[in-house]
Amino acid sequence: MNKLSILISCVLLFVFFPTHLSIAQSLTETSVRHQNLKHVPDSMKNNEESQTGFNREQWHLDEKEWDRYQQLMKGVRGSISPATISPIEVLGTHARNETERMKYARKWAKIMFEDAGRVLEFQRAYSQAFKEEYGQLSLIDVSKMSKQQNQQTSQFNDQDRLLVFVQLEQCPACEQLMNNVLATVGKRDVQIDIFFMDAKAKKDDGRIRNWAVKHKLNKDKLKARKITLNYNQSELFKITKSLTTPLPIVFKTNQNQTVQLFI
Repeated sequence: MNKLSILISCVLLFVFFPTHLSIAQSLTETSVRHQNLKHVPDSMKNNEESQTGFNREQWHLDEKEWDRYQQLMKGVRGSISPATISPIEVLGTHARNETERMKYARKWAKIMFEDAGRVLEFQRAYSQAFKEEYGQLSLIDVSKMSKQQNQQTSQFNDQDRLLVFVQLEQCPACEQLMNNVLATVGKRDVQIDIFFMDAKAKKDDGRIRNWAVKHKLNKDKLKARKITLNYNQSELFKITKSLTTPLPIVFKTNQNQTVQLFI
């Protein structure tokens, strides 16, 4: 009887011991996995929080505003808006009342005004550097100008360049022409050089900055110099050979010709 008991005990030990061993091993592996996973998210979370804090502070938003912006971007706004849309624009577009709308509108106006100033300062530095490097080399190669008559056309090709001559103030026709130019060009890869005939260097920087904000010029194109803001330095005279050219006026120029456009 004792032998039978011993035999039964051995069989039971053989059957159950691997199972207990497997369970113990499984619990150990699970514990290790939990320990590893616990470390990674903490590190990632700290980085994400740091980055989020920087972005939020950069736009001068509190945590509630930032959370609302992120939630809005997870919806329709994030699907239909360009990747470069700012948190201020998102919150302003989805403002819940007029007070909130004006709050973000003022923030955005200030940001755009200050950015236009930075762009203008860099452009002045660029113009000075260009003059120091290349002297009086003209923006327009008069020798390549075509004798072709004025064209009533709004067709542009990529790499074309538009030379737009306007006044800053007291020129409703200038306002209309500029709006038409921007609408016609749209997203085409066309360079636009705007010359202010009634502006004086440095003295009228603020007026030009206000003008740029008013016309909602694309800030990415300004930074990339696809749109430039310039003081007139006889560029119009080089084209027309006249001191009394009526304003506003716009020309299209490329390697082959320079012609006046009616837009």
